Amino acid sequence: MSGTCFLGQPSRRTFFNFSHRPTPPKRQGKPTSPSRTPKRLSEWLIARSMNGQTHLYRRHYSSNSSGSSPLDSANLAFYILLALNVIPYTISTFASFPDSSPTTRNLSAWIRQNFTFTYSTAESKPWTFLTAGFMHANLLHLLFNMLTLRTGFQILGFTASLAPAQLVSLHLAGVLGGTLVSYLSTGREVEDAKSTGNRMRQFQAEQRRYVGASAGVSGVLVAASCIAPRFPITVMFIPVAVPLAGATAGFLFLDAYLLGNATSFVAHEGHLGGAVAGALYYLARLRR
Repeated sequence: MSGTCFLGQPSRRTFFNFSHRPTPPKRQGKPTSPSRTPKRLSEWLIARSMNGQTHLYRRHYSSNSSGSSPLDSANLAFYILLALNVIPYTISTFASFPDSSPTTRNLSAWIRQNFTFTYSTAESKPWTFLTAGFMHANLLHLLFNMLTLRTGFQILGFTASLAPAQLVSLHLAGVLGGTLVSYLSTGREVEDAKSTGNRMRQFQAEQRRYVGASAGVSGVLVAASCIAPRFPITVMFIPVAVPLAGATAGFLFLDAYLLGNATSFVAHEGHLGGAVAGALYYLARLRR
């Protein structure tokens, strides 16, 4: 799921009444929301796309006494996580160049060792349950996750007014849930390989690397779907908007269908684990 949501309130047209000229008649049309004119173009665009019915999707989970846009918290949380994901990938990419410095190569090696999760190193490096969510396999992997994360954060920021700490903790809960499920799934595969004496399969399972923020993104989308299931979004090349809950359910169904597919390089079980973590986070911290 990719794309960008632009959120906010519709603008109003105002006529000025001068004493020496008649007041122009009011234009006929759909009534507008009796709220202030939005500060940002993004707020105006989403209001137009939703025909001004933004109040149908708005839930106040926390107050915003500063008067700032409901997207401010979402943007702050997103930029924090964007930096944490871009920096390791950038260093690792520069280290692959032949003329990279020894310092860059050493730092890249340290990142690979501490930002990659494998079953064989899970007990000796437990922090990789979390840090693996900040490393990505390639640029497309990184871009897709960050665009989808931004969409989920904007929806939550607008509909629930969540604080940056809440948004970041929700994402991290999804990352941990996904890595934990991948660990349990790989452990079962290792035990099956041991019981059949298949050493090659055992070795491959133990050394399989897990990276990416996808599990955290799944958790964010599930929580957003619980709060605003009918929120309209666009999905990839589909020309019409679809409900958020329907789009999220479709992607999770695809993950469940491809679960255990030997030809897939995607950790579908991790996506499902992140989704479960997102649902639990919603039930424990966000449900009203």
